[in-house]
Amino acid sequence: MNLIQPSSKNFRQPAGFALVVVILILLLVTVLAAELTFAVRIGTLEGFNIRQRLVGRALAQGGVNQALFGLFDRALEFSDEAPPYLGKEQESRLDTGRIHYVLVNESGKIDLNGASRHLLATFADFLDLDAEEQAILADSMEDWRDADNLHRLQGAEDDYYLELDPPYRPRNGRYTEVTELALVRGAEQIAARVKISEIFTVHNPGGKINFNSLSPAMLTFLTENDPEKRDLYHELRQNQGDLSQAEAQLILGVERYLECAGFLTFTDNKVRFFTVTATGYAGQQSAPQEGDEEPGTRVTVLFEKSGLNLHYYGWQEEWS
Repeated sequence: MNLIQPSSKNFRQPAGFALVVVILILLLVTVLAAELTFAVRIGTLEGFNIRQRLVGRALAQGGVNQALFGLFDRALEFSDEAPPYLGKEQESRLDTGRIHYVLVNESGKIDLNGASRHLLATFADFLDLDAEEQAILADSMEDWRDADNLHRLQGAEDDYYLELDPPYRPRNGRYTEVTELALVRGAEQIAARVKISEIFTVHNPGGKINFNSLSPAMLTFLTENDPEKRDLYHELRQNQGDLSQAEAQLILGVERYLECAGFLTFTDNKVRFFTVTATGYAGQQSAPQEGDEEPGTRVTVLFEKSGLNLHYYGWQEEWS
């Protein structure tokens, strides 16, 4: 009787195949474990970021409320030498983080409907726009708000804006909000350098700038970004309250004051519209070193004060 003897080759093939299967399974498990670990880490980071945003938003809203309290009421005692003033940057610290806020009257900004060409030219000079860029901007801003369809020498009307992608028409009427400026020919030069809402407004019909309610950006413009002039401005505002022409000349210097005197006003041009900008920094108790960036939630609120009543016109939130 002949017996078939199994060869060693027939046994090696299944064993080798099983080893390959085991290796593939281990690789698959390793990949799945890595993906799971990555997903958990991403979820943890997302949860942390959401929490930071929510805390920062709550802190920023607290800053808005603090600014409103300072506008409607006055504390009996101040830790500072004098009460806060419009345009003063203030900070508060809580266990959950830090609040930075500033309240300004809209009379301290450049009005898109009432500003003179001299004021716009002075601001354009500060931004280092050349003569052609200044002419394009000034003419286009006037063309945007006039009622006709005839453009000025360097301006723009329907024929220009309808060729853009996407096309649109100019208002041919008064600016109703500051965001319109971004649509005007030549205004991209401004938007690339400054935050438009910190410089411009549509709620300052007098057209002049109230020297006693400057936003930080407007103070930078008038002082030509000179830190010593900015510090002197805040020192005098803190110690003397509203400033006069004499103090303005002392702060700006004679030459700069003469450049700006034609569009400055002091205590007679306050309007009912205010802007408060508050930023909440979750978990951060101290300001960063100069040049460092810190994440925070920023809330900008535009409102009208009528007696003890508030009317909100804008609420913008940003996360950085």
